[in-house]
Amino acid sequence: MDMNDPFAPIDMDAAREAHPHTEETWLPILPVPADAPQLTTAIINRFAPEGFAFTSGWRYPDAEGRLLGCAVRYDRPANGKPADKQVKPFTFCERPSGKREWRC
Repeated sequence: MDMNDPFAPIDMDAAREAHPHTEETWLPILPVPADAPQLTTAIINRFAPEGFAFTSGWRYPDAEGRLLGCAVRYDRPANGKPADKQVKPFTFCERPSGKREWRC
């Protein structure tokens, strides 16, 4: 991997060695299957950082319009702490055991 070029192609064999696939590994399914459950507000709120609230979200489709994933914005109001925001990605994933769900 060329660390001087952030857009250089990734050597997938080196990436697999650096991050071995285990039973705990969640792998994204792209595009999201048509039978996947919707990304609900309940799921989004489960991943909200402490003190933050979900405020907005964006869908990211591929060239054919199929959903690849979503980005979600969480805001923290200025309640004694500085106001802040966080944006987190969500992808539909599968574990080697076959379990599938939305992951942040």
